Amino acid sequence: METAVNKLEAMFQKAEADLEYVEKQLKFECMTNLPEDGAAEENPVKLLESLSAVKARHKSLCAQMEAIAREQQESMQAIRAHLDTTVTLVQELQSTADVQVPPLTEAQQVAAEQLGVAVLGAAEASLQAPPPLEAPAPPQPAGE
Repeated sequence: METAVNKLEAMFQKAEADLEYVEKQLKFECMTNLPEDGAAEENPVKLLESLSAVKARHKSLCAQMEAIAREQQESMQAIRAHLDTTVTLVQELQSTADVQVPPLTEAQQVAAEQLGVAVLGAAEASLQAPPPLEAPAPPQPAGE
């Protein structure tokens, strides 16, 4: 996820650099090619003003993107922490209840790795589980 954020940030920086280059090119062309009494539609000053507005909007979007990325990372950390606690509780419940835990499927293992959750396999869970209590034998009727 962090690489995607960095990639997006690099793209925004490149776009900003491209906008600055276009602005400089427009200024240069305006100074060299256009007459002083140009039509209102072709007014380079108005074009540069709109370009400045676009640049300001671009900066605003970059700031919003950074804030969203930061909040997304915080949310993912909180989700991982809650998920890790839940997995730990489930494993404790399974070991206390003496439930046979089937091994994780490949998809479940991949998901656990991606989320950074430590999931015990059936063998590790049985090593950590306390030995099961032996149930007393049911009482026999006196006549038999």
